[in-house]
Amino acid sequence: MFILLSLIGLLLSSLSAVALLLPLLGLFLPRVYIMSAQSKKTQRFNNQLSDVLLVLANSLKAGFSLFQAMEMASQEMPDPIALELKLTLKEMTYGESTESSLLNLTRRIKSKDLELMVAAILIQRQIGGNLAEILLGIHETIQERLALMGEVRSLTAQGRLSGYIIAFVPFGIGIIVSILQPEYLAVLFTSKIGLTLVIAGLFLQLLGFMAINKIVKIKV
Repeated sequence: MFILLSLIGLLLSSLSAVALLLPLLGLFLPRVYIMSAQSKKTQRFNNQLSDVLLVLANSLKAGFSLFQAMEMASQEMPDPIALELKLTLKEMTYGESTESSLLNLTRRIKSKDLELMVAAILIQRQIGGNLAEILLGIHETIQERLALMGEVRSLTAQGRLSGYIIAFVPFGIGIIVSILQPEYLAVLFTSKIGLTLVIAGLFLQLLGFMAINKIVKIKV
């Protein structure tokens, strides 16, 4: 993407600001996309983890081993959690210890709920106890936390929407003005003062968006 946007920037060399901005976008946008994809995957994983705990607990109560319970969960649950469980089971099948395989799972998926589940399993394997009851307790805790997170998201929805509107309205107005009267905004991209103002405006827009996001993002 960097090479492609750099070539496009060279073709648009008459617009110096655009020629400089496009390669930077080529470096920035892929990282943003990957971070967004990782965040969505983790969110889906966390939403499925509660059901997996229930499957594991019921399987253990029925007399299955932890390996068999994980195998059953990987077959019954959808991706991405099924894919991660299958990868963990493959590591265990190929000779990796259960502890190492579960710790590798926590390294791939950054989830506090998953770390809690893995810690409970590892502690139980060392000191004993009823793992099924432990997992059911974690299941109830996660269920309550997910319900609380849903309530928080609904209460902060207006603030998030306001942040998006404030962030994107100036760009929309700029696009409309540039279409109706192209020469009106041309001075911003053809003079040093104009470019300075554009960069300062973008920086302040980003700063304001991040501030609003920080205010309405409540960790549970």
